Amino acid sequence: MASAITVLDSFLSSAYDLPKETTKKVFKALKNVVSDPRNTGLHVERLTGQTSDLWSIRVDDDYRIILQFAESRPPAALFVGKHDLAYRFASRTGQVKRGDPLFNREKPVEQAADARSAYSRPTPESWRLPPTEDAALIDLDELASLVSTRKYLPLARVLLQEDRSSLKFSFDALEQVIGAQLPPSARKHRPWWANERGRHLQASSWHGVGWKVDTVDLKAETVTFHRTDA
Repeated sequence: MASAITVLDSFLSSAYDLPKETTKKVFKALKNVVSDPRNTGLHVERLTGQTSDLWSIRVDDDYRIILQFAESRPPAALFVGKHDLAYRFASRTGQVKRGDPLFNREKPVEQAADARSAYSRPTPESWRLPPTEDAALIDLDELASLVSTRKYLPLARVLLQEDRSSLKFSFDALEQVIGAQLPPSARKHRPWWANERGRHLQASSWHGVGWKVDTVDLKAETVTFHRTDA
């Protein structure tokens, strides 16, 4: 991917409630930092103390992005939020050892009615720097579309956090995850589940975080996702 960034679940979670006009600024800043992180016009600032391995990017007067740079991969987007909240997140990550989980979460139960509740957004007291397994290399345009539309973002978060290679949902359970009904075409037509990134927004929610649709049973109303690198 020519314009891609490493995205952690903490970023997806924090980006969920971004105002629409701010979302555009966030992804403009991310594209700029991916193309040239040394550009002095980006207002990239290295944090100090226990958070000295983290960086802040100024989006506008109110919003900041928290990043982590590494030689072996593109920059990692950890968090986006208002100034004080972003620095509070960065401060919190500096107080725990790397690899501690971001959430005290349960695994999603296949076809469970409360699948979405197991992946609720964190409170400030629970913020941690996630393990590297809770990260994916995502094309920035695909990520921008996913965050801007929001509907299928909870599914991307569930798949990003999952450490198994395969995950099966009933359509009802999947609706619980996204907090909305699937369109009628999802229950009637197999092409709705096609792994065509860029053409179908829903495909970005699994393809963008390293998964694909493996099997769909329209009669039984179930879908199985499979990790693409498994």
